[in-house]
Amino acid sequence: MSDPSLRPRLGTTVQPTGTRFAVWAPAAETVELVLPGRGESVALPAPDAAGVRVVDVADAGHGERYAYSLDGGPPVPDPALSLIHI
Repeated sequence: MSDPSLRPRLGTTVQPTGTRFAVWAPAAETVELVLPGRGESVALPAPDAAGVRVVDVADAGHGERYAYSLDGGPPVPDPALSLIHI
């Protein structure tokens, strides 16, 4: 995807049916979305050509706590959150 407008937005996007989680992790073998409030983890699929992994989680909404686990490591905050400037 050479057109940036066609790439998934990094971070979270709340949708009517849940939330889309997108993270750039091109070098990781595995990435899991950790949802501590639900006591579960969701494996993200292989990255696209740009290294972005995307998963939709039904019924996840605004304020859902989450982190990512790369290659079985400890959960870490979403790196997209550091891109937000107030």
